[in-house]
Amino acid sequence: MNTQIASAAVQQHAVSEDINRNVMEIRNSSGTLMLGIDNNAVTADELARVASDMRNVVARFKLVV
Repeated sequence: MNTQIASAAVQQHAVSEDINRNVMEIRNSSGTLMLGIDNNAVTADELARVASDMRNVVARFKLVV
C-alpha cells in the first residue's frame, strides 16, 4: 500500500511539473504574441498616417478635362 501511495505521489509530481512547464510555454508564447500585436498596431498607425498624407497630396491635384 505504501509503495502504491509513493508511486502515485511521484506520478502526480511529474504531472504537476508537466503542467507547470506547459503553463510557462503558454506564458512565453503570450508574451511573444503581445509583442507582435503591439508591432502591428504601430504599423497600422503609421500606414493610416501615410494614407492620410497621400490623400492630402492627391487632393491638391485637379483633373482638367
